[in-house]
Amino acid sequence: MRMKRPSTLLLMPLYLLLFLAVAWALYGSQFQRWSLFSIPGSGEDGAKNYYTVAYHIQHDSTLSWFEGMNYPEGEHVIYTDNQPLISNLLKAVGGSADWLPSLVFFSMLIGGWFLFRLIDFEGSIWWFSILASLGIVFLSPQLLRLGGHYSLAYVGVIPTFLYIVHMESQKHSILYSCLAALFVLLSGFIHPYFMVMLVLYWICIAITDQIALVKKFEPVSFFKSLGFPIASLILFRLIIFVSDPVIDRPANPYGFIHYSATWSSVFLPIDFNYFKSLASYVDQSTEGGFFIGLFALTGLVFGLIQWVKTGRKVGSLSLSVKFLLASIPVLLLAVAFPFYVWKFERLLEFVGPLRQFRGIGRFAFVFFFAANLYAATVIGKLIVRKANKKSFALAFLCLFLLGFDAYYLSEQVEARTIDGTTAFHDRLRSEIEILNVQPTEFQAIIPLPNFHVGSENFRTPEVEGVKEQSFALSLKTGLPLHAVQMSRTSLSQTLSHLELLHFLGQSKLHLCSSKNCHKPFLLLVKPDEAFDTNEEKLITYSTFIQNYRGYELRKLDPENIKQIVDENNLELSSRQSKAKPVKAAMNNYRSFDDLSSEKVFAGEGALQINRIDWTDLMPSESMLTADSMAELSFWFYAGHQQAVNTQIWLWEKRGDEEIRFEVSEVGDHLAQVRGDWILCTIPIKVESDGNQITIKAHRDGNNMVIYLDELLLRNVGQDYFRPGSLNLNNRYIEPPRT
Repeated sequence: MRMKRPSTLLLMPLYLLLFLAVAWALYGSQFQRWSLFSIPGSGEDGAKNYYTVAYHIQHDSTLSWFEGMNYPEGEHVIYTDNQPLISNLLKAVGGSADWLPSLVFFSMLIGGWFLFRLIDFEGSIWWFSILASLGIVFLSPQLLRLGGHYSLAYVGVIPTFLYIVHMESQKHSILYSCLAALFVLLSGFIHPYFMVMLVLYWICIAITDQIALVKKFEPVSFFKSLGFPIASLILFRLIIFVSDPVIDRPANPYGFIHYSATWSSVFLPIDFNYFKSLASYVDQSTEGGFFIGLFALTGLVFGLIQWVKTGRKVGSLSLSVKFLLASIPVLLLAVAFPFYVWKFERLLEFVGPLRQFRGIGRFAFVFFFAANLYAATVIGKLIVRKANKKSFALAFLCLFLLGFDAYYLSEQVEARTIDGTTAFHDRLRSEIEILNVQPTEFQAIIPLPNFHVGSENFRTPEVEGVKEQSFALSLKTGLPLHAVQMSRTSLSQTLSHLELLHFLGQSKLHLCSSKNCHKPFLLLVKPDEAFDTNEEKLITYSTFIQNYRGYELRKLDPENIKQIVDENNLELSSRQSKAKPVKAAMNNYRSFDDLSSEKVFAGEGALQINRIDWTDLMPSESMLTADSMAELSFWFYAGHQQAVNTQIWLWEKRGDEEIRFEVSEVGDHLAQVRGDWILCTIPIKVESDGNQITIKAHRDGNNMVIYLDELLLRNVGQDYFRPGSLNLNNRYIEPPRT
C-alpha cells in the first residue's frame, strides 16, 4: 500500500528546506567566495561571460545590442553569451551580474520541484520522489558550466520544459502548447542551444507519441504537435533576422564533431575523482563530462529487466518511458552519430543549420534528465509495488549512489570555479577611484597585446591576464573595447578591426563611431610582452598616463594614427627609391599576371587553386643560408568564410632527413589588411647551409577555391617594390595598380 502523501502545500516548504540544506552542504563555502571576491568561472570564458552580462546591464543603451566589444560596431546580444533574457530582466530591476550563481541555483530549485511532480505523477512514493528529484538536479552536468559558460548552467530549464509538455498531454489544451512554445522561444534568449535541443526533443516526443499509437495514427493531431516547436524556432530566427543587420557571419563554425559528447562521457564518471585512475583508458569529450550517474544506470538496468519480463506493448508507454525514448535521437546527435563514423563526416553537408551548433555534446543534457526521470520512476514504483524491507533497502542504496555522485560532482564544480578572477570585485573597486582617467574623454580601449577571437577565421595568441583586465577596465569605465572575444563575428568587421593592429597603409580607417572620432583611445598595455611592429608604434606614439594594476594606461590620439601612417609612407618612399623592382627577384617572384582568376589583388591575374590540393609556395630553386633570414610573402583573398583557415605546411630537410616540420594557418601570418585581401609573411631561416625548405598550402575536408597573388621570396636585407604605386616588400601604402 502506498504511504499517504502529504498535501502539496506542506511539501513545498519541506522541499525548499531540503534544497537549501543540500545546496549549503555542497556549495556553501563556494557561495561565500563567489559573493565576496571572485566570480565563479575561471579563465577567459568565465571573465568574458560575466563581463558581457554586467556590461549589458550597466552600460548598453538598447536591449538587443551589445556595445562593449568589437568597437565601433558592437555585436548582437545573442552572439555574446550575455543571456539577453536574464541580463535584460536584471537591467529592468536594477540587478547585478553578481546574482548569476544565485539565479542558477534558483533555477535548480524550480526544476527540481517540477521533477518531483513528474516522478510523483508516475506513481512513486512521495518521500522518494522528493529525495530523488533533489539528487538529480544536484548531479546535473550543467553545473560544471559554472566554470565559465554560465548561460548553460540553468539546470531548471529542461525539467520545466518536461513538466509543461506533461501538462499539455494531460490537459490536451492549446494553452499549454502555446506555453511550451513560448518557454522554448524564451530559452533561446538564455542560450540558443537550449532552444535547439528543446525543439528537437519536442519533435522527438511528438513522433514517439505517434509511434505508440501506430494503429490509430492521427495525422492532424501529429502535424499540429509538430507545428508548435517549429513555430518557436521560426519565430526565434525571425527575431534575430529583424534585429541583426550583419550578413557575413560564419555559417559553419569549426568543431561539430570535435566538441561532441562521447559514449564514455555519458555513461562513465570520467570527471569524478573516484574514476580518475581509469579515465585515461576511455574516450573523453573535449566538451566535458555528461555523466548520467550511477542512480540512472541502476534504474536503466532495472527498467530493461522489467521491460523484458513484462513484455510491454508499444501502445502502453508511460510518461517517463516516452521521455526516455524521445531523448535517444537527441543523444545520438550529441555524440555526433553517425558523423564520427569513417567516411560519414561528409553527411554534415546535409544537416543544414544544425552545423552552426558546434558544441553538440551539450545536447546530452536532455538524455541526463530523461534517464534519471525514468530511473526514479522505475525504482519508486518498485518501492510501492513491493513495499518490503528489500525494496526500501534498494531505494536507500540508489539514493546513496545519487548523493555519492552529487558530492563528487560538487568537487569538480569547486575545482573549476575556485580560480575565478578577482578582477571585477574588491581589489578593482578599491582602486578605481585613483585612476587618472576620465572615461568621457576617450572613445574606446585598445588592449595591447590585442585579442580577436570568435570570427572562425582569425585567431590571436593567448596572453595571460590581458582579457580579464580589459573586461574589468571596460566594465568600470563604460568604455567599449577595440577587441573581440565572442562568436561568429562578422568577417568584414574582423578585417576592419585587424587593419588597425597591423601594418598601417592608410589613414582613413573605420575606427570610430561618428560622434566620438575626435576623441583619443585609451591603451591598456601589458609591459614586457612581445608586440608586433605596428603595436610597438601605437605604444611609441601614445602618451603615458599612469601605471595601473601592473599595466600601463596610455593615450593615443587620432592624429597619432595618422602620424604612424605618415611615418610608414616616408619610410617606404625612402627605401623604395633604393629598392629593386620585383622582377629583379627573378624566379623568387610570381605576379601570376599570366593566369586568369575571378579575384585579383594586383596586375592581371592571381593564382586560383583548390584548397584540398597540395600547392607549392616556395620557389623550386631557392638557395637559403644559415647566416641570413628570408621572408616569403603573398597576398591572400580573405573575403570568403574560413578561407584563411587554409593550412601552411612547412618542412626543412637535409637530404631525406627531416629537420623541422610546422603546420599553421594562413591567418596566423597576417601582416597587413587591404579590403578583402591580407598580406601573409612567413619568416624563414634554415639550420644549416644547403637545407631545403618546402612550403605548401593545403587543407583536408570540404573543398573550396582560394586565391593567392604577388608571391615574393626575398632576403630580409634586400628590398623590392612593384612599379606603379607606393609599396615595399609587398607592403602597400597606395593600392596596387591592376
